[in-house]
Amino acid sequence: MGQHLVIDIPDLNQPLTARIESTHNQLDNVQVFRGPVMEGHDNDNVIITRGERATYVVVSTREGVYSTVIDNTTGEALLTDERDILARQRHDDMIPVPGIEQEPPTPVN
Repeated sequence: MGQHLVIDIPDLNQPLTARIESTHNQLDNVQVFRGPVMEGHDNDNVIITRGERATYVVVSTREGVYSTVIDNTTGEALLTDERDILARQRHDDMIPVPGIEQEPPTPVN
């Protein structure tokens, strides 16, 4: 809690700094950390989910959503700009689903 992380995303002009403000465990051994992007917009945030084999980092900004999968054994990482995935999707075989209003669960510290 309170730690700052510097995250370098090549598509952005400068590294982002996030502050971890909440943490909880899921499924007994999966650690989840969340926090805002400092000097970002109100909804810019980072979510880190660390399991036994891999760590997933999702950075959400107004500029885009970036996800990273990190192999916990080798340290190898794959960074994805989610817009790249959307650009390759076919839109002629989808069925639209209406959105729902849902609040995220309150973290238990």
